[in-house]
Amino acid sequence: MKKILIVYPSMSVGGSTTSLLGLLNSLDSKKYCVDLQLYKNSGKYIDFIPDSINLLPEVCPFKNQIQSVLLRVFSYSYWKAFFRSFKIKNKYPNSLGVSQETAYARAKISKKSNKKYDIAIGFLEMWSNSYVLQRVKATKKIAWIHVDYAQSGMIAEIDRNRFKDFSNFILVSKEAEKSFKKIFPEYQDKSLFIENILYPEIVIKKSLESSAKKCYRKQEVINFGTVCRIEFRHKGLDRALLTFKKMKDLGYSFCWHIIGNGSDYEKLNRMIDEYGLNENVFLYGEMSNPLPLVKHFDIFLLPSYYEGKPMVITESQMLNVPSLVTRYSSADEQILNMENGMIVDNSQDGIDYGVKYVLDNINILSFWKENLYKKHWSYDDTIDKINKLLGDDACDY
Repeated sequence: MKKILIVYPSMSVGGSTTSLLGLLNSLDSKKYCVDLQLYKNSGKYIDFIPDSINLLPEVCPFKNQIQSVLLRVFSYSYWKAFFRSFKIKNKYPNSLGVSQETAYARAKISKKSNKKYDIAIGFLEMWSNSYVLQRVKATKKIAWIHVDYAQSGMIAEIDRNRFKDFSNFILVSKEAEKSFKKIFPEYQDKSLFIENILYPEIVIKKSLESSAKKCYRKQEVINFGTVCRIEFRHKGLDRALLTFKKMKDLGYSFCWHIIGNGSDYEKLNRMIDEYGLNENVFLYGEMSNPLPLVKHFDIFLLPSYYEGKPMVITESQMLNVPSLVTRYSSADEQILNMENGMIVDNSQDGIDYGVKYVLDNINILSFWKENLYKKHWSYDDTIDKINKLLGDDACDY
């Protein structure tokens, strides 16, 4: 069988982790011997790893904060990244360039893989791909990129030369593929679109599980819902909150349920109080399985500045919950605008318009739900693409 390594940071709650589980469940154990390498063997989804997958010891190089600081202080890679960061901050302010350099440095000091693989896959941008490039021996190396590179804030010049050692680049949407090829024309022939895999029967089964948290759904109003990382720069929750303040000032009744955690959680909580929305907006924190609550939403709201192809939109659709989203690169690939959801301009005005439209046209939700109920889900072509990418032929050892 072919020896495959998949590299990922941790099994924390998130769309890319859901996508990873979809991939792991689709790999034929008779064709592939699959190792999963995590930076840390932690996260609420760690028990969801299929039995056919071999989870390796974590490669985090330190056991506590003191070791972490000492290792960085005496690491040439970290000092090199530190000095490069000054130039990046000046040349590319408000970018993710510093995070990119740090990811390469962190990968460089992570414990090295001792095996030789036929194929190694970095299943996420930043550390995962950096680790595959620098710390893994493999005949073929693949980078799986879950964001629209152009909109993500990453700097192409930091990755360009390093990317030459990848055999393929996988993009999770057609628009993300198009964008990547435009930024990296030298890698056009290596780049391809492979859709994230999500099985409706698994989504429905998870939605039927009991939840430790009660959904504060109000029957008499429209219940908007969001599941995402609480990070304003990416997810735009602060501008959606401003929209709901405007709607309340106009006399509308509504609820907005937000599931997730992140760097701006406390700030969001304070803003809810400042805007006087404590009776309208509810924070649930992180949940390992938010689907039992998602199925109670009337409409899923995603006010992001950018996305690759968010799995949470597909999950909500499989539960017949329509979506209201700002226009991200793959929005039209997921939503038929005004047929099973709504796509609005990626701006404050766009969010204002979309939320007000839904509040003024409640009956449209039934129409969208009916169309989602009729939608057919199949990933046969995607699995065929993956098998072709990995190669069906067995290797003798």
